Amino acid sequence: MQASWFGENVFDRTLQEYEFTPAAKRQISRLACSEHFSGQEAKKIYAFLKGGIRLRSFQDYLKRYIYLKAEMDRPFLSIPEEEYQEMIIEAFRENSTPFSWEPSTKRASQTVKGWLNADGVRRSTVFLLGFGLRMSEKDVHEFLQKVLREATFDFYRPDEVIFWYCFRYRKSYARARQLLRWYEDPEHTVLKPDPADGAAVSAEAGVPLAAVSGQEEVVDASENGKSSAAAPVSDISGPESTAATSNCRAVLHAAPAQERGSRPSYRNAPRIRTEKELLRYLENLKKTGRPDIRRMTVYRTFRALVQEAREKIAKLYESDIDKSRRREVWRPEQITFADIERVLCSGIPVNAQKNLQRMTASTLNRQFESKRVSRQRLDVVWNGRDEANRFDLLSLLFFITGQQDFPNPESRMEAFLERANPMLKSCGMLSVYPANPYEAFLLLCLLSFDPMDTYAEIWERSFTEHPDEERDGYTE
Repeated sequence: MQASWFGENVFDRTLQEYEFTPAAKRQISRLACSEHFSGQEAKKIYAFLKGGIRLRSFQDYLKRYIYLKAEMDRPFLSIPEEEYQEMIIEAFRENSTPFSWEPSTKRASQTVKGWLNADGVRRSTVFLLGFGLRMSEKDVHEFLQKVLREATFDFYRPDEVIFWYCFRYRKSYARARQLLRWYEDPEHTVLKPDPADGAAVSAEAGVPLAAVSGQEEVVDASENGKSSAAAPVSDISGPESTAATSNCRAVLHAAPAQERGSRPSYRNAPRIRTEKELLRYLENLKKTGRPDIRRMTVYRTFRALVQEAREKIAKLYESDIDKSRRREVWRPEQITFADIERVLCSGIPVNAQKNLQRMTASTLNRQFESKRVSRQRLDVVWNGRDEANRFDLLSLLFFITGQQDFPNPESRMEAFLERANPMLKSCGMLSVYPANPYEAFLLLCLLSFDPMDTYAEIWERSFTEHPDEERDGYTE
């Protein structure tokens, strides 16, 4: 197996502590290319998930964003939390942004400390941080997709359209609030023209609001571009710098520079260049209630994958001697959600009610965060009571790919990525992200001799192994 199967030879570079994606790629490459991987895939992957891959949470990404945005030249791991806290508080006050969307008696220091120690936050918190830290449109977009692992701006939600416009054209929190109040009650809200309106507007104006971009999402999962305009730090492990912290804060408070061509492009995004166009778009949205094309795409994609999985399972059942005795021919429509659960979750024990055992009993609970395709989950999404997430789609596609014949594991994984990345992008989601433990798990299983057997064995091991049981550790 070649070490460069992720598109670059990840062995031939010195990684910085803040380069999460390249570091994960290197770990996966080294494990899959090691001489002990073949024949011991489940054992090695399990050890890697338990002790090799680092769990990156919201706090890691927030600290990295500030580190890069402020152009700090001390080692990344040497920056104390108190310094991040002080910089966030000062930035929020400098940018006239409150620490909560609603009135709160909680102290600013407590709120910020909570962010700096959070594994995850709500979507609304990312928007608030966007205003408080003067994030660019691209910064917020990447936090939504890469950190929260959710879809980008929802252009069918008025509040997110307003936020997107404000981030795109460098509007303040106060202006966003005024626009929100106008939308909620236009008859009794006087919206004065923004004196800054038009400063960042293209000379080409008057594009019809109905015009919708047909471009696919083009933001990639790689970290070739950082989440800010800051230049990369040359040596993160070198000696501490004596540069004044105030200089870092000045950069953090500054509005992001307008970089032509650096913005992400969105599927179905309205072409809004002025506040007047924004208000017209919001009025049309309220009157007509445009269909949410992104959600429709996600739903259609999910149903197509379920149907394809049913076809694969029907063939499996026909080749099974015991089941073929009871029914000579299995058709896809005879495959139930319980059948899909039985096949995809064969390694997970069930309780007396035949439901999958709770994830809290798994030693990989934190790594996987309940990412499993249960029959209840399938039913909820199929009937439109919830939206399919990226892990629903990737799990189904993993199973489908694992049932196909390929000359070698590398071509199998490449086929998975060639289908998965365009699928995710069409749904407004980030491409396959190897820094996420569950997605790294799927990629490694695809590189094993039998993906589904490896997948099931690791799930089973996570429920049967005692947390303190002695086991072989992962070493790079």
